[in-house]
Amino acid sequence: MNDDSLSHFKQALRTEYGATIETLRRAIQACPDSLWNDRKEKEFPFWHIAYHTIFFLDLYSGDSEEMFASFKPQPYHKKDNQTLGKTPDAPFTREQVAEYLDATADKALAFIDGLQAEHLPRRTAFSWYNLTVAEMLLNNLRHVAHHVGQLNATLRRETNRAVGWLGS
Repeated sequence: MNDDSLSHFKQALRTEYGATIETLRRAIQACPDSLWNDRKEKEFPFWHIAYHTIFFLDLYSGDSEEMFASFKPQPYHKKDNQTLGKTPDAPFTREQVAEYLDATADKALAFIDGLQAEHLPRRTAFSWYNLTVAEMLLNNLRHVAHHVGQLNATLRRETNRAVGWLGS
């Protein structure tokens, strides 16, 4: 991959990650207080889906053994808080989730900015995934977009409003 192709690829990733993260941010802001921790119909609460999404965006926004070994969840995180189906009794606040998203967005975009052509075909540091760095970047984006769609569907169903499409 030549420098122009790499630059174009990184800009495309930055644009799509940016739009997807901003849509997640707007969904968090748009969620009414009454829906934030609602567990109606055995669904996962809104806040927990948002936190799960941000946790894995954070975890996979880096790819070195050192970065993975030094990964530290938020101070309020408890074991398995990131796992859907194991919802903690006490919800995280909107402020906690929004601040975590802000920090993680910066980390994700910095990771993209630092990419070099030789990184893309390399296997990730995550032993449970047999993906290259390029594949992990797309997988991570797809994961965030999946849950943004889930949150937006919840907003539409429960409030008859949803976050609009953000162009690239």
